Amino acid sequence: MKLESWCLVWDDANISNYKAVVNLALIALRLCAEQKSSTPFIKYRFCLEQPKFSSYLEETMTTNYATIERRQLYDRDSLDEANEVLSALLRMDEISTRTHNALYFLFRGLHNVHWSDSFLMIMTSLESLFSKDKAGGAIKAVTSRVASLLDSRSRCTIADIESLYDIRSRLVHGHFDARADQGKNLEHLAHLEYVASQCFRELLRNDKYEWYSSKEKRDRFMGTLNTAPPGARIIYALPDVAVFKKCYNKHQFFDDIYWGDWAAAIDGFEQRFEKWYFEHMLGGHASYLDFCALCALVEVFSNYESDRDWHEPKNYREFLRRLDSVFRTRLNSSIVTTRWEAGSWKEGKLRDFADVFYAGVRCSLHHHGDLASFAGMHVEHGERKAGELAVVRAAAGKSLCGSHEYPLVVFNPAELKSRLRKWFHDYCNDLRRAPLSARAGQFRKKFMNDFGITIPIPAPNQTDPGDASAGATGRA
Repeated sequence: MKLESWCLVWDDANISNYKAVVNLALIALRLCAEQKSSTPFIKYRFCLEQPKFSSYLEETMTTNYATIERRQLYDRDSLDEANEVLSALLRMDEISTRTHNALYFLFRGLHNVHWSDSFLMIMTSLESLFSKDKAGGAIKAVTSRVASLLDSRSRCTIADIESLYDIRSRLVHGHFDARADQGKNLEHLAHLEYVASQCFRELLRNDKYEWYSSKEKRDRFMGTLNTAPPGARIIYALPDVAVFKKCYNKHQFFDDIYWGDWAAAIDGFEQRFEKWYFEHMLGGHASYLDFCALCALVEVFSNYESDRDWHEPKNYREFLRRLDSVFRTRLNSSIVTTRWEAGSWKEGKLRDFADVFYAGVRCSLHHHGDLASFAGMHVEHGERKAGELAVVRAAAGKSLCGSHEYPLVVFNPAELKSRLRKWFHDYCNDLRRAPLSARAGQFRKKFMNDFGITIPIPAPNQTDPGDASAGATGRA
C-alpha cells in the first residue's frame, strides 16, 4: 500500500475482487486508527480506461461522534501497519466461513448510518466468531469467550459483554426503543465497536485466526476461552504496615504520604524514578545496566501515557516515536526477522529506529543478555557526535543463510537517558499544573491499578486559576 496524496490505487488488470480487497483495506485502516480517532472512507471510484466502472458511493464508513476527541491524519507508519494488517485480513477472510462472515458483518456495521443497525451487525460479527455450533446457550458462550480472549481487560469483562448482548436481545425482541436517547445509544455502540476492534486485533496478533482453519482446531481454541474472571482484574492493596512498610521513594514510605495533597503525591512520584533510576545510571561500560533500566522506564512511562496496563509492543514503539523524532527515522532497507510460531518460522520486518530499539535492544537484552547483531551502543565519548541519539551503519552484515543483508543502528544510552529524563520531569510538571486534565486522570487510574491507592481529584480551589485546562470547572 503506497502513501498516495489522496487515493488508493488498484494496479492490476484483474479487477474481479478488487472491491472486496479494498473493503478489507478500509477495515485494516480502521483497526490501526484506534488512537487516532480516524475514520477512513471512500467516496468515489474512478477508472480512466473504462468509465463505466467509475461510481459514487452513497454508503461510506461512518463516524461515531461519541468517540471523537481529536482526529489525526494517517502517517506512513500507520499505512505500513495497515498494510501488514491487510495481509492478515486477506488470509483471515479465506480461512473459514466463520471468519469471512465476521469480517463481512463488521464491514456492514461500520458502514451503517443507523446506530441500531450498526449495533446488530457488529454483534453478529462477534457471534460469527464465538458462538457455539449447536443451538442454545449463545449468551454465555459469546460473553465468556470474548472476555476470556481479551483477558477481561477494562471495558471487556463478562459483565460488559453481557450488558451489550442484553441491548442486542432487547432490540431484536422489541423491548428496546431504538429511537430514544440517541446520545446514550451512540455510547453503547462506541463500547461495542471498541470490544469488536479489540477482538479482531487480538485474533490478528500472532495469527490466532489460524485456529479457525478447521472445526477441530477451532474447538480446541474455543475450549481455552470458556472461562473468564467475572471482574476486570484483581487489585491488591499494599501490605499492612505492621507486616511490611513499602517505600514510595528513597526518603518516604507509602504511608508517609497524604494522598489528598496532589502536589505531594506527584513530588514523591517524581523522586521515585529520579533517585532510584536516573541518578544511578553511570554510563560508560555500565551502559548495559543503564539500557536495561531505560527499557524498563520506557515500558512504565508508556503505560502511564496510555490506557494500558499490560505490555503491547506497538504501544512501546509509539512512545519512542513521540519521545524523539530520531526513532521515526526509516531504514533504507528493512531488517527481516523471524519468530517461531505455530510450528513454523514467521517473518517480520523492522522498518525504523523504534522497531530496531524494541527488537534489538529491549527484547534482546531481556531475553539474551546482549544487543542483537543489528543494534549497537556507544560507550565512549569519542565514538559519537555530541547530542547524537542514534546513527545507522549501512550494510553491516549478512544473515547466516546469506539471503539477507542488514544495517546496524547504534544507540547512545546517555542521550536516551537525557531525553527520557526530560520527558519525565515535563510529565510531572504537567501533572502538577493541570490536576484536572485527561492526562492526570489517566495517571490516577494507573496509580490505582498499580498500588490500590485512590488519589482524589483535587478540590476546585487547589487548581491553578490560570490553568486553561481547569476552565470553568475549576472555578464552579
